[in-house]
Amino acid sequence: MAYSNGIYTTAYSHEKLFIFDNRFDTAVYTAGGSPVTIPKGTVMGRIAATSKIVPMTSAATNGSQYPIGILAATYTVAANASQTMTFCVSGEVDEALIDLQGSDTLATVVELKTIRDRIGSDSLGIDLKVVDELSKP
Repeated sequence: MAYSNGIYTTAYSHEKLFIFDNRFDTAVYTAGGSPVTIPKGTVMGRIAATSKIVPMTSAATNGSQYPIGILAATYTVAANASQTMTFCVSGEVDEALIDLQGSDTLATVVELKTIRDRIGSDSLGIDLKVVDELSKP
């Protein structure tokens, strides 16, 4: 918010992470020894042995290197606590608003496929879209 030349202005964002025809699912996340905040838009993976979800990382070897969905809200989880989280499993999603861990990008390769391709094929059908906010009539 700003006040300039007698005019009060406010910056608004009309960006939407989930664009159209989205379906959601839930799963449990368990924090380690310290509290953690996971932001909306984080690409999530699932640990095969426990079925718990964690932020997807391409270097993982426990099953969580494969994307299963995109987090629908920001969650803060206390140390050693569990939280049921909601994540998008299909529909159109703004690719500019998704969050990947570390140095991962949509072009990072996980077992012969880019993360962009894995998001579309490993989920129930997430379709990443490039969106121009309010730029078209």
